[in-house]
Amino acid sequence: MLTGVSEARRKTLLGIGAGAGLRIPPWARRAGIAEDALCNGAIGLHGRPRRGPAMAMAPIYVRGAVQAGAWKEAMEWPRDDWFPIAVPPGGRVRRLPRFGLTVRGPSMNAVYPDRATLICVRFSDLGRAPRSGDRVICQRVNRNGMIEATVKELVIANGVAWLWPRSDHPAHQTPIRLPGPRDGGAWRDHPTADAHDLGDSEQVDLIALVIGSYIAE
Repeated sequence: MLTGVSEARRKTLLGIGAGAGLRIPPWARRAGIAEDALCNGAIGLHGRPRRGPAMAMAPIYVRGAVQAGAWKEAMEWPRDDWFPIAVPPGGRVRRLPRFGLTVRGPSMNAVYPDRATLICVRFSDLGRAPRSGDRVICQRVNRNGMIEATVKELVIANGVAWLWPRSDHPAHQTPIRLPGPRDGGAWRDHPTADAHDLGDSEQVDLIALVIGSYIAE
């Protein structure tokens, strides 16, 4: 249930959410966040319901999660599990499709703590390749076709590309070395590449740029 608010406030928030077609309780359970944080984020509220600047917030859908070491059949959740949040218009990328991903685990906790929401734009929509310093959504595909989706910082130094975790957790201190771009942005293991560099994956795709984040209190 909603935490830290009165029963009247809880009913007000859930009523507003329901009136907007938002299924707050199941979405909050799916994302692992508090109902009040999701409700405020979803309908652009901070404190009391209000008009004005909040109405300029743009809705996007949180479609899945990123988590180092979690190999799954797909990065995105089933469509019925997507939930909306309200975010600022987006500046120069306001006309481009954006989507959200929930962070799980400590692999980037120096920047994005567990349960933070990332706001992302696909590089294919941006019309540019990843650059050094970008925080990127990295999708690794192993030889069994399973997918690991994570967020990493891309660092290119002396012609070598690395995916760095930014974490204080001892299990997340080693970067992944990419052998070189292949097929328009995908990095693939091949006979001349060191298989250890890509770990358990035979392909790594940098699919999206992180342009912002939301951290619930």
